[in-house]
Amino acid sequence: MRMKRYGILVAFTGLAVAAILTAGRVAVDSMVKVTAVKVLPRTAEDTVVCTGKIESADSQNVYSAFEATVQKVYVREGERVSFGQTLMELAPTDDDSSDFSSSQPSFQSAYSAYSAYLNQSRSASSSSPSSALPQAKGSAAQKGKSGRALTASISGIVESVAVEGEYLSPSGKPAAVIRNSHEMQARLQVGESQAAKLKTGQKARISGVGFPSVYEGTVDFISSEAKQQVTATGQETVVEAVVKIQNPGTDVKPGLSAKVTITTSDSPNVLIVPYEAVRADEDGSEYVFRAVNGKAVKTPVTTGREFDSGFEIKKGIAANDAVIMDPNGVSDGSRVVPAYRKAADF
Repeated sequence: MRMKRYGILVAFTGLAVAAILTAGRVAVDSMVKVTAVKVLPRTAEDTVVCTGKIESADSQNVYSAFEATVQKVYVREGERVSFGQTLMELAPTDDDSSDFSSSQPSFQSAYSAYSAYLNQSRSASSSSPSSALPQAKGSAAQKGKSGRALTASISGIVESVAVEGEYLSPSGKPAAVIRNSHEMQARLQVGESQAAKLKTGQKARISGVGFPSVYEGTVDFISSEAKQQVTATGQETVVEAVVKIQNPGTDVKPGLSAKVTITTSDSPNVLIVPYEAVRADEDGSEYVFRAVNGKAVKTPVTTGREFDSGFEIKKGIAANDAVIMDPNGVSDGSRVVPAYRKAADF
């Protein structure tokens, strides 16, 4: 009899242990694995992102003073030239060859006056639109055996130069572009809705597919007039702006495309949560789920501004609260197993 009782106790004990183990497995299986982030105060930035082209901050277009064809080119792109150095030989067209000699005194006077003006306005010309100042014409007073020499109007590096056989005119494509400094800038076309946020002196980050480095810069110029720009979807009203690049490396070259992120304002001590963490009820009330002692707690919140990384939370959570980033499959009171990410990761 005693052995029978002992056997029954052993059997019940085994069943109890099995039930406990099964319940434990069920409890573990019912827990939801989630990713959470501890919200910390941070400095939030409002930014404007736009695209543009890299160009020299201090370059000059050199034009022929008359209609001509390029006979011979003496320089190449990337070559350093001196003021007055012969760039190419030009052959005037029939309409211009007879009038060329008589036009030289007036041209030389105009060119001298322009050079004096350019020296006085050098600081302004680097940040103004490329069309704001007149462009220099090369001195073409010298007559060579095979044609008329077009010479450099400034000393510097040749950025571009015409090819032999190319047609040139005073109002057409420049015969050459000469850069006389290593300063670079990005010329941007900013949409009218974003242009109102821009101010000179604002900080910017410049990146591009054609150069691996990310550079710092500042907004140096904002046009006072808007213009129409043709896009794939029609016409867009844009405002031209120039961002000066600080300490550009050799990988930054004129003509490359650039992505520019301009910081228009920053706010310290802001609580930000990822966009995917914020949900809304049918009545529009917003909420997040906090991870508290292994459970998901539905928490009403009041959102504020929108930033690149998420919503500003003005009310509802505090610093160091753990917010579930993507609460799909989670309800109020759900048992959760959070894996924490750093706040800087979103």
